[in-house]
Order: sequence, then structure tokens, then C-alpha cells
Amino acid sequence: MISSCAPSRFVKPLEKGKYAAGINLGGPLFDFSGMTIPIPFSSIGGGYGLTENTTIYSNLHTTSLLFGVYMIDAGITHKVLSQKGYQPAISISPALNLAIDQWEGNFKCWPQLDMNMYWNYGKHNNLIYAGVSNMFELASKREDGLKQKEHWLFSPQLGYTLVRPKMEYGIAVKYIAPFTSHQNLIIEYKSPSDNGAIGIYLNFLRKF
Repeated sequence: MISSCAPSRFVKPLEKGKYAAGINLGGPLFDFSGMTIPIPFSSIGGGYGLTENTTIYSNLHTTSLLFGVYMIDAGITHKVLSQKGYQPAISISPALNLAIDQWEGNFKCWPQLDMNMYWNYGKHNNLIYAGVSNMFELASKREDGLKQKEHWLFSPQLGYTLVRPKMEYGIAVKYIAPFTSHQNLIIEYKSPSDNGAIGIYLNFLRKF
């Protein structure tokens, strides 16, 4: 469920030379004392418009930091197709997720590739998008020593961003790992079936 920590960071690239800093909140839904709530994952970070079509970004995962795990993600969002009428724009976002714990120095790396199609509309170019997030497990064994069977975590997602001159406010829904069973886990994840989990996320971005 590591891919549940956040939605796509930048679906649409920033303008060339522009900076942005933001906060991401939310995670997969689970049962807590009889209530269904999202796991309170959080991260802070920012991006820079390298070109009109390419943005680089990085984020620090603040919730994992509270539990002694230093985790960052860093990647690039590149627009490969521009919007033309009802034809959506398309972007791809390759990234790396890196984590190390403070006790034993255990290190993990998860490559990730997000692909999204998006539409801008209205006076402020508000954004609607749909896409998939793909995270890859490189280890041959799980933490319990058993063979790792799940090397690809596929997660479709939908999102909306309210755009203003200096701020963006986003919400996203993600179906995390819909082909992976969530049975017999400590956490009781919520989804339409016995697989995966539904994640809900909020994003607040300040542009400079």
C-alpha cells in the first residue's frame, strides 16, 4: 500500500520558470473504531517548471517521518500531448520513492510511473483528470522472508483541481491495487471488493 501515500504530484506541468510549494493530505480508507476514515498520510514539497512541458518535483513524507522513517519522492512530469477541444492533454510522471529507517538504516526504493489525461476548462483553467499510478516492488522477498509475489501495484485515479492565480486546491480518489487482496491484513481497508482500497486525498498548492 506504499503507493497510497499520495496521488499524482503534478498532473499538468508548471509554466516555465515558475515554482510551487504544497501540502498533500489523505490516504486509503480503513475502519477505525467503527468509522471509515482515510489514513492520515501527509507530505510537503514543491516543483519547478523546467520548460513549458516539463516540471521537476520532490516531496518529504511527514507522517512516516514521525515514525522514524525518512521517505522522499522525486520525479518529473512531462506533457506529451496538448489539449485540443475535447481531446485531453496527456502527461507522464516517472519518479522514485526512497525510504530509510533511523534504527537499522534499512533502505528501500520503489520506482513509479504515473500516466494521466487531463482537461482544462473555465476562466482559470480548472483541471479534471483521470489516469493510472504504477508502482514497482524490486525486492524478491517480503519483510517476513516469504517470496514477493506482487511486483506491480496498479492504481486508477480521478481528480479535480480548482485553479486560482496563486493557489490550487485539489481532491483525488484512487483505487489502490484493485487486483491485490486486502484480506488477512492488520488494517481493515475499505473497497468495493476484497481487493485493494479506496483512497481520498486533498492537495493545497501555492504558486510563485
